[in-house]
Amino acid sequence: MATKTESGRKLALVIGIGKYEHCEELQNPENDANDMSSILESIDFIVTKKLHLKRAEMQHVLIDFEHSIEPGDMVLFYFAGHGVQWEVCIKDQNYLIFTDTPNLDGAALNKSAINAQNILDTLSDRNPYVTIFLLDCCRKYHLRNPQVNARDPGASEPKSIGLKAMHKAGTLIAFACAPGTIAIEGKGERNGLFTKHLLKNIKTANEDIQMILRDVTNGVIQESESKQIPFVTAALLKRDIYLYSQQTKRPHKPEISDQDLNLDEEIGCGAFGTVYRAEWISRHNIVAVKRLHLTQLDKEAQKEFFNELSLMHSIHYPHIIMFYGACTERGKYALSNTNVAAVTQKVW
Repeated sequence: MATKTESGRKLALVIGIGKYEHCEELQNPENDANDMSSILESIDFIVTKKLHLKRAEMQHVLIDFEHSIEPGDMVLFYFAGHGVQWEVCIKDQNYLIFTDTPNLDGAALNKSAINAQNILDTLSDRNPYVTIFLLDCCRKYHLRNPQVNARDPGASEPKSIGLKAMHKAGTLIAFACAPGTIAIEGKGERNGLFTKHLLKNIKTANEDIQMILRDVTNGVIQESESKQIPFVTAALLKRDIYLYSQQTKRPHKPEISDQDLNLDEEIGCGAFGTVYRAEWISRHNIVAVKRLHLTQLDKEAQKEFFNELSLMHSIHYPHIIMFYGACTERGKYALSNTNVAAVTQKVW
């Protein structure tokens, strides 16, 4: 059953291609696509999943998916497989490679592969609520037969080919790795590294997609020891885009450790507490922190305090600063908000 976003349904097209006729096969994309489909369905996306497509088959799938999009729908496109950036005949174009793509010649790619920017443009032109592109396809690529492209003597050698940045208003695009670099395939593991961390984080309830992708990026960087760095580009027209919205029955207590806050200069003082400019270390954000003068709360006061925190955490309004959470360690009660410059707009 489809879940409504602010304006429409949640639709996903999930593609996994690992079986190639003319280049190195990949072990992970089939599992990646299957697992991504399952987790998206579990958070109420209507999922279209396809595996090991030829180019002509993919064109038909794209047309059908495009026609299914209604204005206001949330649209997610996921691709796992080979991708290539061509910078010779057709400069700075990204192509998704399908099972029957014969070579990497720039003149032939328009006929044998599909331009990723064209897919993004086509889906976005249907006026969705948002278009989210997740591309796990910056992998090493090589041709099995060097005669396929006689103009490139090294065509049979492995190539580190990444994808360039893409742009479109109303979209968020996440690449498995930074432009011009490659992604690590999870050899011996079920999923590729980028998809592994997507699966781990994408089901987080009531979390903005940009925060989810920040956690994905941190996970990939740490596990790869900085050999792979995901790249995200956003031109969003909406705020607070949640893939999974969930009502909580009990008050939410957004906890932030005192050790995760590095207080800097004092920027205000009132009857109940002092406001500091601070660094939220784990999120690499500059925030405003109000440290309360209270050092102890009885049980009834704690209950009221946490109920108020839950209420503040649920408020999202342009003229009220976003409330991130609180430090509730005994003797260190503090509230954390974003945007120091506008802290006086916040009602504490």
